[in-house]
Amino acid sequence: MLFPVERMCKILEVSKNTFYNWIRDRQSERKSFRQLLANEIQRIYNLSQQTYGSPRITVELQNMGYKASRPFVAKIMFEKGIRSCLRAKFVVTTDSGDKLPIAEKILNREFQVKELGTVWLSDITYIKVNSDWVYLTTVIDLADRKVIGWSVSDDD
Repeated sequence: MLFPVERMCKILEVSKNTFYNWIRDRQSERKSFRQLLANEIQRIYNLSQQTYGSPRITVELQNMGYKASRPFVAKIMFEKGIRSCLRAKFVVTTDSGDKLPIAEKILNREFQVKELGTVWLSDITYIKVNSDWVYLTTVIDLADRKVIGWSVSDDD
């Protein structure tokens, strides 16, 4: 009794060597396609600022003409250590419901000041530094719009 490979080669009238060369070449085509896909996945992932997961990357690949399923893309992403990073949604931190006094608006939206040192403005903003938040306070002279002073602190 002939083995299935030997039988198939006999029916197709090809040598076993030809069959095994064909299998080897086919596997290298798959390997090169997989590498090409992995490079495209990495490129799309980087362009998305590392926010796209396998569903979005799959759609992008399909739009580019590649035939790849979502599980296959997910498998390549897992093998390459690519994970989407979800960004936290913006949270409003201003509490407008408090009963604190509001400063009087003495400028009446007249922001054209001629004399230095007569009107100073200040603002506070927060900046993410590594994994922490710091507060930046600046004071500017409204006449020349230059920063007079600033301060950074880790508490408000």
